[in-house]
Amino acid sequence: MEERQKRKGIYKVDIEFESILKELNKSLRSLETEMVNKSDANNLPPLIFFSFAPRTGSTMVSQVMARTGEFAYISNFVARFWDAPLLALQIEKKTGLGNSYFGMPLLDVESKYGVTSNVSDPHEFGFFWNKLLTSKFNTFIDINELDEVLIQFLRKEVNAMRSVYDKPFFFKNGIAGYNTACIRKIFPDAWFLKIERSPEFVAQSIYKARVDLYSNPKEWWSLKPKDYEDIVRNSESEYEEIAYQIKSGYRDINEGLEGNEERVVKIKYEEFCSAPKEHIDKIFNKIGWTPSDRYKNLMIERRPVRKERIVDQDIFDSIKMAVNKIILRIN
Repeated sequence: MEERQKRKGIYKVDIEFESILKELNKSLRSLETEMVNKSDANNLPPLIFFSFAPRTGSTMVSQVMARTGEFAYISNFVARFWDAPLLALQIEKKTGLGNSYFGMPLLDVESKYGVTSNVSDPHEFGFFWNKLLTSKFNTFIDINELDEVLIQFLRKEVNAMRSVYDKPFFFKNGIAGYNTACIRKIFPDAWFLKIERSPEFVAQSIYKARVDLYSNPKEWWSLKPKDYEDIVRNSESEYEEIAYQIKSGYRDINEGLEGNEERVVKIKYEEFCSAPKEHIDKIFNKIGWTPSDRYKNLMIERRPVRKERIVDQDIFDSIKMAVNKIILRIN
């Protein structure tokens, strides 16, 4: 059974509605291809990929960035058109949906395991990236196995999306952000926003996701590193599985970024919460982009840092023990 179909309660997927969307997307694909072929791929704004382990605060960071009005991205509206994103971005722009954040509180953001609720909130865009960059047994794609047809398709499609708004365009997708070597090959001009967080709280949150989504802490959730099968086979507990998931994920991300460190912006969740605007300024400075006068006058106050225990003490102790045993550092 597909992972998403195992989800329980409020996280259960509406399969019937998704079937309708699949038919809609199928009917729009030929029009999308025509629009992409006519798009202008010159003088494009910067392209940014989030690189992160699950539960590191990446969704919160993307929401705050989105609400500044200074970035383009895949919204909840656009994500429903995974086979026609250029068309959806054009509709979003023409209808003003892309400006619906203006006037909203910058830090009044919420999400549930990467899922946001506002129509203009950033979306993972999973249906688009998963079908293109996911292998059969894990989430890792060997750069040497990249298909040239796929490379050309992604370049044309993504560059067409970048052309809609005159703003830096970011993707916050775990699959794309994990396969950094492949993304570098396809998009040599891409920037990477690497997000980190104290590993014991990352591990705790992944454990909680397993319980909330599947009612089973032994059920794997989210990113599957290239040594996924070895992790499952050799781990002595679900706590060790999670610790290895975090460690291996960053190992693979970092290996893909070797020799390209000048195009990486590092953000620690705890530090971003303490000074959001300072870190967004850091992104602009790194990518060489001058934001609007409106942004310069924005006041983005600090956010509370979530560093509390949310599971039973004995479980948290087991999580910390696994993290201390397996993860010395994640950067």
